[in-house]
Amino acid sequence: MGLSDLISNRNRKRLFESSVRSFIPRYTYVPFSDSTDSLGDTSLSSGDEVKEGQTIAISRGFSTEGANMHSSTPGKIDSIGTCTMPNGKIGNVVKIMTEGSFSYLGKSLKKSDWHSMSKNILLDTFKTKGVANSFDLEDVPLSTQIHECTLSTNRFLAVRMYDEDPSRVTDTFVAEKFSNEVIEGSLIIAKAFEARGIAFAVSKKSHVSADEFENINLPSIVVSVDSDDYPQGFRQNIIDAVKKASKNLENSEFNGINSQCLFIDPETALSAYEAVVFGVPVMERFVHVGGDCLNSVAMFKTRIGTPVSFLVEQCGGFKMKPQKIIINGINVGNSISTCDVPVTKSLKSVSFIPQSQISIQSVVPCIRCGKCRNVCPEKLLPDLYYKAIMENLHLSQEIRETTKLCIHCNLCNSVCPSRLSLSQAAMLLCGKDDKK
Repeated sequence: MGLSDLISNRNRKRLFESSVRSFIPRYTYVPFSDSTDSLGDTSLSSGDEVKEGQTIAISRGFSTEGANMHSSTPGKIDSIGTCTMPNGKIGNVVKIMTEGSFSYLGKSLKKSDWHSMSKNILLDTFKTKGVANSFDLEDVPLSTQIHECTLSTNRFLAVRMYDEDPSRVTDTFVAEKFSNEVIEGSLIIAKAFEARGIAFAVSKKSHVSADEFENINLPSIVVSVDSDDYPQGFRQNIIDAVKKASKNLENSEFNGINSQCLFIDPETALSAYEAVVFGVPVMERFVHVGGDCLNSVAMFKTRIGTPVSFLVEQCGGFKMKPQKIIINGINVGNSISTCDVPVTKSLKSVSFIPQSQISIQSVVPCIRCGKCRNVCPEKLLPDLYYKAIMENLHLSQEIRETTKLCIHCNLCNSVCPSRLSLSQAAMLLCGKDDKK
């Protein structure tokens, strides 16, 4: 049994019944953005006082739309500097010393009727309140994605109501515990996107009632997916499931769903709901903190900028030293060297893995076993991509184009006996083509 199997089996037995609101840290490290490719501007400086929910940085790396960043706690700016992000890169952060009263936390908030809001008002709200889409484990501004979509027809919104990585339970938790808010948030996004319809991909094990999808005033389809049969949560998986289900419907418009449509996860829908209905900026995230190294595990609702090490303390600390710290899931996530990273909009889980669950992973030359090709759900050529990257080989344009079909499920990496970075090679080749 592999590492991912061990984690997956444990998580199936332990789906959280509720979340725990984490304590407010003395210092928060609010990033300008998760991505080092998306810089931010701020007019604040050390010593300035900030309120909870105050805009502290404006993203300038995407389009002029972007998504603002907000102070997740009231207090005073201690410093503006850099730190390691959950993706392993260095990013800019505003270090805030918590003090003073909260503007949103614990307050009774007035609801707004979004049905009368125009598309432009909704998009502006997404921007000013900092709504980001974390479907692809990046904090891509939602308003930017909508503005940059060039589809004139077949504009569908797809909502994944489960985790694409079986070792993680955060998306599943949010979808089940806040199903009404997620569905309404999806309707809000669909209106801003001018979607022709909404496709909900729901796990067969989900506790979300089918009745909750019945009063949607927009063409919709609900497809049932075996989320344990990895991979089942990526764009192409959802597209295939929707098209298969729509064949049973006469003249179904959902046959036109494609990879250029808008795909979101439950946290994105929940953020849109809270931003539009209650006017609350994105200041919190649900984070699954687990692994056998901890004295206890938890589903935290925590402030953006909270150090992960602070969450570890609330789990009772370590009972054994972790050999690996894995962010956002065993299959699709990444490994980092320290837990002194802040919670960001794209952080969904942190797993602390002991030495006993780590296999020897020394890299050796490719043995041409063909396992990577056999396991690839898209029937691609991972070993050839790796060889091209490592040896700077010329590949025909037709073969290079196939890298765009890679869904980055990392199955090729998991079966490779030589422990080669096959999925990353496909990503690099695809990136080179994008820059041409």
